[in-house]
Amino acid sequence: MKDSKRFSIGLSASLYAWLKKQADKNHRSMSGQVNDLLEKMKEIDEQKTNQTA
Repeated sequence: MKDSKRFSIGLSASLYAWLKKQADKNHRSMSGQVNDLLEKMKEIDEQKTNQTA
C-alpha cells in the first residue's frame, strides 16, 4: 500500500502474548498477523452487511 501509515495500539498483556504466539505459529511478523486478523474481520463484516441488504 502506497499510502499506508503505521500506528500503535494498546493491548492487554494476555492479548499481546496470544498475538505473539499466533505470529510465531504462522511464521509471521506481529504486524502481518494483525493485518491478517483485521482482513478476516473486514470480510466477515462485509458478508454480514451483504446478507442484510
